Amino acid sequence: GSLISSRSVLTAAHCTYDESGNDVPPSAYMVRVNSTNSNEGGQVVSVVRVIRHENYNRTSVENDIALLELNTSVETTYVPLESGSSTKIRDLSFAPVSTERPFGKIVGWGETRSKDYTSAGGQLMEADTPIIDANECNKVMGGMNPYGQIDNRRICAGKHEGGVDTCAGDSGGPLLAPGSAPNQYIQIGI
Repeated sequence: GSLISSRSVLTAAHCTYDESGNDVPPSAYMVRVNSTNSNEGGQVVSVVRVIRHENYNRTSVENDIALLELNTSVETTYVPLESGSSTKIRDLSFAPVSTERPFGKIVGWGETRSKDYTSAGGQLMEADTPIIDANECNKVMGGMNPYGQIDNRRICAGKHEGGVDTCAGDSGGPLLAPGSAPNQYIQIGI
């Protein structure tokens, strides 16, 4: 997830269910903020409320968005990424990504090798990924997208040849696009 205010973490709604499809109660969450290591550093706070989009559909994965309300306010600080840039999530932008900024940045603690659960080492990872025009994405995907056509509510990102992507353990993390200041990013997706 992404800390978007002093008491709110933005994540994917599907991350708020366990493997059996049951609701994960707020008391089961512990959120670590302001650290690039998932196991140490920063501040650990509990969650008091999970708010899913009222129209979230688990089958079609429509409206796959949720907020976690933290039990206490935390200071939002810049988190340095490997490339030397930093992120401070200020607002979620639903505007189309400019063709002047064709790359996004994916960030997470998930696996670094597909289907290798030991490759998730706890260090925050990042990768640049191209933002793909929705029409082009639909042409490339053909009928392979089980969730339907990419429309103006979704963003398509990735390399045609593959090799750089999010993986297990990255769900709910941000897709970032360059902001107006050098080495700053805004969150444009989950």
